[in-house]
Amino acid sequence: MELSTLAKPYAQAIMLTAGSAKEQQDWLKFSGLLASVSASEDIKNILARPGTSKEEKINTLNNIITKLHGKKLSKKESNFLELIIKNERFSVMPSVYSQFDSLVGQNSKNKQFKVTTAYKLTAAEEKELSKSLTDKHKVSVEIDSEVDDSLLGGVVIKDGDKVLDSSIQARLEALHQKLSSN
Repeated sequence: MELSTLAKPYAQAIMLTAGSAKEQQDWLKFSGLLASVSASEDIKNILARPGTSKEEKINTLNNIITKLHGKKLSKKESNFLELIIKNERFSVMPSVYSQFDSLVGQNSKNKQFKVTTAYKLTAAEEKELSKSLTDKHKVSVEIDSEVDDSLLGGVVIKDGDKVLDSSIQARLEALHQKLSSN
């Protein structure tokens, strides 16, 4: 199963738990810390150690994260940590963090779009695309552009987990599929 599929319910649960913008920022910091810790080889070894109970793993990680966090974990943070360890999902924390960050962005007055094109967009093209997206979504828009030579032409726009692929490459693949199925 793909990491993003496993991470999505956890990111959505954090979003529901964090009500205000300040709480969302606190949870972003906390989930970012968990994501960083989950990448540590030492932590991976602790979690993979046979014969160690989940309670021992939870206590060990709780102590480590409390020290790194610089304060005692809240009840909600402790419960979340316990949940992801009991469900053996600590390794998906980088993806949880990324998806939660996207959800926070979608919830704010700014939206971040990842735009992939076959060539570097000019400032005028980027401004026009930004204006078009702003008009459509009724929010302030930020564009993160990247170039992918394999697209041949057109554009791929990503908004969180939504993708609008109007590239020539996608159109050719769709045409190929249509011709292959007949």
